[in-house]
Amino acid sequence: MDLLKNKRITVVGLAKSGIAAANLLSGMGSIVTITDIRGEKDLGEDIRRLNKGITVRLGGHSEEDILGVDLVVASPGVDMGIPLFEKARDTGVHIISEVELAYLFAESPLIAVTGTNGKTTTTSLIADILLEGGKDIVIGGNIGFPLSEKVSEWRGKDFIVAEISSFQLEGIEKFRPYIGVILNITPDHLDRHGDFNEYINLKKRIYMNQTEEDYLVLSYDDPITYCLSFEGKARKLMFSTVEEVDEGVFIKKGEIILRLDGSEEKISLLSDLGADVIRNIDNVMAAAIVCAVCRMDADVIRRAISGFKGLEHRTEFVREVEGITFINDSKATNVGAVIRSVQSFDWPILLIAGGRDKENDYSPLKEVIKKKVKRLILFGEAKDKIKSAMDDLDGLIIVEVDSLKGAVDTAFSMAAHGDVVLLSPACASFDMFRDYEDRGNRFKEIVKCL
Repeated sequence: MDLLKNKRITVVGLAKSGIAAANLLSGMGSIVTITDIRGEKDLGEDIRRLNKGITVRLGGHSEEDILGVDLVVASPGVDMGIPLFEKARDTGVHIISEVELAYLFAESPLIAVTGTNGKTTTTSLIADILLEGGKDIVIGGNIGFPLSEKVSEWRGKDFIVAEISSFQLEGIEKFRPYIGVILNITPDHLDRHGDFNEYINLKKRIYMNQTEEDYLVLSYDDPITYCLSFEGKARKLMFSTVEEVDEGVFIKKGEIILRLDGSEEKISLLSDLGADVIRNIDNVMAAAIVCAVCRMDADVIRRAISGFKGLEHRTEFVREVEGITFINDSKATNVGAVIRSVQSFDWPILLIAGGRDKENDYSPLKEVIKKKVKRLILFGEAKDKIKSAMDDLDGLIIVEVDSLKGAVDTAFSMAAHGDVVLLSPACASFDMFRDYEDRGNRFKEIVKCL
């Protein structure tokens, strides 16, 4: 607090995280300016959420507000590599992310979950299990509330549970989770990060400050995260659906098994778990390891995962019409997420995909589409690029449409009893929708009107 008092600090980006950071700093006695490239027309409601005394500058970021201050705090949506930031660093200005700012106030053990896919589900499961076990926790980050917004609630908590994105990891320095989780790594956000190696390096930052007293949970089945088990100082715990692991969680003879500290116990029979749990089995196993480290016993873990019903916009059951099942997976904004989603169904699939391209390579979809998808319906800005990547798939019928409603209507007209119509776009939503939630909600509205 004393270090921040009367310091000139600029927060860049007036989204949820920026507002939370600005209000936190203002409450600490800092002299705060917040900037955004957007105008008042787009940000009127957000501006009203700021504390009195915060200076607001819209329509761009000036050198005066970035170069002439003691600290810059960047929202996740702001690229840490913009030229003005590079110039600021050259002049000695310190630039950190909002999540790094929040971490400086952490008084409880931090559980931080990252990865390309499954972060929100795993973070939610961890929270559910800890709450089932009677723990007093706070949850935030890339899920729910920015961490900066929850600082006032941290004192006395048993754990802080946070979902952390690659954007947030760009600007960390001291951020050190007691338990770090990397679920998987497949190409994503390459439109911002430049190439896949840079994206991998950003994910690795979650363990860069960990010590031998900390834990790192990794997927044994993902080739990239498996290789990370040979890096860093933290104790490694693995999860796998295909192999027994030395320490961690795995599946053996239809049972989920926990192996930790020289002992082994059964968490649950797979046959006792619902379809939502089975579709998210990797996330369930990762959450089980984390909570075992937090001293939750197997009965608590079993009760919590047995009641899990899945999250909105993530392979979410919408409705069955004339024997056709409609699934909303709007959160699948990259190729890896679509592959996992398609693989989770044993019925013929009519796949709806498309949106704004994020410099994705869609060719890895070909193998799973060849095996599982009977029709591919494309819409949005990326439809031609996706179609081009699938052109040599013999027998695959590809239909291009102009809207999400057109995609749903086309899929419904082509589907048969027992088929699945799956919205799993592999793309961002910003060409037609406010965000993936807006896209998913629109899909559900259309389906419910069939």
